[in-house]
Amino acid sequence: FDPADDGRTGNIIDVTKKASLITIELGMCDIFYRTYRVVTEGGLLGDGLDIDFTDLDTLKKILTRAVGLLNEGYDNWVKQYPLLLERVMELNPDATIVMVGSFNMVNQMTIVDQTMFPLGSIFSIFTNKMNKQYEKWAKEYDVLYADISNTEALCTQEDWSLMGKFLDGNCSFPGSHPSIEGYDYITRQILDVLPTQEEMSAADTGNDIIFD
Repeated sequence: FDPADDGRTGNIIDVTKKASLITIELGMCDIFYRTYRVVTEGGLLGDGLDIDFTDLDTLKKILTRAVGLLNEGYDNWVKQYPLLLERVMELNPDATIVMVGSFNMVNQMTIVDQTMFPLGSIFSIFTNKMNKQYEKWAKEYDVLYADISNTEALCTQEDWSLMGKFLDGNCSFPGSHPSIEGYDYITRQILDVLPTQEEMSAADTGNDIIFD
């Protein structure tokens, strides 16, 4: 990625310098995509070979490898995210910055179509951990944080299972992205943390604001 290249909104550095509101979301795809590759293609576990999900030992190995990759991704995210945040603050110290939190992209994934137990929910431990870190950074860097942990993904319990439509490609990685309602929820969560005009005016005049 070359920051000097013009994107859909222009040069990213110039846009960052001029923006009055900046939202930052980084980490979910970086962490979860590696796990997705292990589950669907064998990835680093099976060298790209097909996986037999009916074998319990194989399933345990997959989950163990997936958790290992999530830990690696989390550790890397904790190191890299502050560098991005500090760079943005350096480029535009006057902008309102909102860190957009994380949600479990595979929360509704089950083992088979007929089983409603959401196997993917166990990965919420990582998104919860990420969101707690966001809360710490919000205080440390004096920026805003939008909690989006209840975001709805495209895939539901009825159509997303390891041995069903997930492997068939009908509900693969793109299905872990937010639904229309999910994107609407994320937007509202961001708007909810922004200061009101009254609060901004009080801050400009130096008046104290008391939040109940």
